[in-house]
Amino acid sequence: AFSAAGAMQGAWFKATGQALSFSEQQLVDCAWDYGNDGCAGGFVEPTLQYVVDAGGIAQESEYPYLAQNSDVTQRGGPATVPVSARFSGYLNIPSRDEAALMEAVALHGPVAVLMNAALAPFRFYSEGVYYNEECGQVRGGRVWGGGPGWLAL
Repeated sequence: AFSAAGAMQGAWFKATGQALSFSEQQLVDCAWDYGNDGCAGGFVEPTLQYVVDAGGIAQESEYPYLAQNSDVTQRGGPATVPVSARFSGYLNIPSRDEAALMEAVALHGPVAVLMNAALAPFRFYSEGVYYNEECGQVRGGRVWGGGPGWLAL
């Protein structure tokens, strides 16, 4: 939820000049049907597809973060979720393509990426550039990328 919201916030700002803070809680509560598991985690692409299909996303101030799973029906149901921003789609960047990643950041703002955080050496990572040839295709951590480096979430 946080990586998807961060990427959308960056794209929204880049496109409109408006700095909005989108609701991670809405994504936690409402994207279950898209293969996500609330606070236990999920994936960026289906979360973004939820926002497209739902017709948009609320601001944090309108749907605040609770740090727990909650039931959107307790808030009046999905139809009562206020929409502050609408998105018509998203881009998929090819895996392991640094040039495409840099271009996406330059053109669209911060991006949400997946990386393998399950390898033992990553547990001890503290600073600098993390590189491991054994990363493979297993995905676990979420990273919000933007600027000259990448911020791990």
